[in-house]
Amino acid sequence: MKLSSFEKFVIYQTFVLRNMGAVSEFARRRGANLNELCVLIAVRYYDSAEETIHEGCTQQEICKRMPTMPKQTVSTTVKRLEKNEYVKCEPFEDDARVKIIRLTPQGEQYADYLLGDYVSFGLQTVEQFSDEEFLQLLNLTRKFDTMLEAAFGLGHIGSNIDIPQQA
Repeated sequence: MKLSSFEKFVIYQTFVLRNMGAVSEFARRRGANLNELCVLIAVRYYDSAEETIHEGCTQQEICKRMPTMPKQTVSTTVKRLEKNEYVKCEPFEDDARVKIIRLTPQGEQYADYLLGDYVSFGLQTVEQFSDEEFLQLLNLTRKFDTMLEAAFGLGHIGSNIDIPQQA
């Protein structure tokens, strides 16, 4: 069966949107939203990134890790998490204008609750792929994203995502 370009695009976008819908529904069932989930992932796991030079992360670093989230959305989400005492924002020692976002003890518990199953389910999912299949999925997704970004004139939004060359 030969698919038209339009059919291919609609099928791919349907999968992408279903995936985001599933993640959003997962967060909603735990009393959060997709933006909160994304910000908590960035704050919780940013320390594991090689480029980090401090505990916690900045809003700029969250935007770098979550390139599809507008800066204003990140700012609003961080303020909401701070109001709920899940994160604290402290001035960076080298530049007081820059705030370091860290989880509070209450935020650690909330992140455990929200992200524990998310990470567990994600690991269960990716473990069903062979290394070769997973690299193929990543490389084809990057290829599609790069071509789409170029078509939209956006540059390379997702180019900061490293994909291993070999399994």
